[in-house]
Amino acid sequence: MSEETFIYLSSILTKCKAKLGISKPIPFECSEDETACIVLATLNRRNDFIDGFCGIKASLETPHKCSFDPKPSAASFKSITNVFSSMEVGNMCRVLVVNPLVKGMPKLIYGILTTCNKFDAIQVK
Repeated sequence: MSEETFIYLSSILTKCKAKLGISKPIPFECSEDETACIVLATLNRRNDFIDGFCGIKASLETPHKCSFDPKPSAASFKSITNVFSSMEVGNMCRVLVVNPLVKGMPKLIYGILTTCNKFDAIQVK
């Protein structure tokens, strides 16, 4: 998640408001939901990391807890093998949506995150 994402979403919503003749701020809510997905880790060539992991695997001392921003390196064969031995591949996708509460305004997805549904309310907040 980055600030640039929200700047881009804001520009889309601003254009939609102008089309509808709305000049005042509008109320909106942010929603999230999880759904099952294919368990798959894939190379992100553009950023040189592997998509599909949801965090560090559980150990005897620490249970697994999803992290919503892992960016495991794909820079070398060793880094790739280390990632598969130390990180958990998610089996669900978490979708984050901005829902403007005004008729005619579009709902916008601002994130699709890999998860295995092992996170807590503090992370969601």
